[in-house]
This record gives sequence, structure tokens and C-alpha cells, in this order.
Amino acid sequence: MLLTGANKMKIMQVLLVIAILSALANAQQQLPSAPAPSSTTETALVPVQMRAIVDTLAGTWSITWTDKDGHVIGKGKEVWKIAPGGIPFIEENRSTVNGKPAEDYAAMWWDNKAQTIHGIWCDATINDEGCSGFNVTLDGKDVVLTGEWEYLGKRQSWREVFSATRTAMTQTLSTGEPGKELKPAPTIRGTKR
Repeated sequence: MLLTGANKMKIMQVLLVIAILSALANAQQQLPSAPAPSSTTETALVPVQMRAIVDTLAGTWSITWTDKDGHVIGKGKEVWKIAPGGIPFIEENRSTVNGKPAEDYAAMWWDNKAQTIHGIWCDATINDEGCSGFNVTLDGKDVVLTGEWEYLGKRQSWREVFSATRTAMTQTLSTGEPGKELKPAPTIRGTKR
């Protein structure tokens, strides 16, 4: 078989393509496996006393706020994630409620010395102190937060219960005067993104 210039060029192109594909396949096999995502790595560092809470709340949630009559009054995004080092477990809430920004931050951590979970909630728009502490407990699979804050010089109590499945979450909030019966406040329903 006599090779012409055009045939030689086609054969060279085919061989070049085969060589490139072979090199890419070889490089692909030699790549180190990707490291575990930081959330997986950080989860391993979470104290066992916090794991049920992390398992219940961790993730990014699309949230809808409803008033006590079930009317939608806001929407937003809530992110629960483990901070570097496995402590604390933090929440960032960015919403619009009744046409106004409603953003807050919370964090929880295991206190090995006191053998309890502490929390702090921050929202300078409705908390005269800027941030205030809260207690964290589990009621079955529900995460229960309780605390007090001051707004416009008046002390308030609050209780928030998080009930969640793998894909849906409900936050039931109640507020009122310390030592008195708490009344329902807006409810937040979330869908995991």
C-alpha cells in the first residue's frame, strides 16, 4: 500500500488523538482521591452530645414564615453548619418578613466542663443586648431552644422547637413575659435544598 501525503496526515491525526486520549485516561487513574468535604470532616469532630442536633438541623433550608393564622408573611434561607474545628454549630438566617429584612445568627456548642449545650442568639434589630444566651435540650428527636432577651427595655422569654425529617423542618416559636404562659409567634417551615 502506497501512502500519499493526505493519508499520512490522517494517520498522524488518528495516532495523535489516540495518544492524547491514552494520556488523559492514565492521568485520570493517577489522580488522588478527592478529600472529604469539610462538613464530613468537621462532623467527625462534633461531640457525641451534639450529633443528634447536627443530624436534625444541618443543611441549607428554604424557609417560609407564617403567622398564627397560617398566612405567609415571609420567605428566606436558613443555613445550619459546623464551624471549623467542629465547634460551634452555627445558624445563619436571611429572610424578608413583612417586607423587611429579618436576619439573625445563632451558635450552639457542647460545654464538656458543665456537661451541657450552650447557645447564643444574635439579632441587633430586636435584641437590645445584641446577643443573648439560650439553653438547648432534646425532646425525643426535637431540638428545643429556650431563652430570654430584652427589646425596647422589656424582658421577653422564648421557646423554639425544631422538628425535622431529612427534607422538611418546622420551627415553632412561642414568646411572652418571663414566668408567664408563652404565646404562639410566627412558625417557620423549611425545605432542604
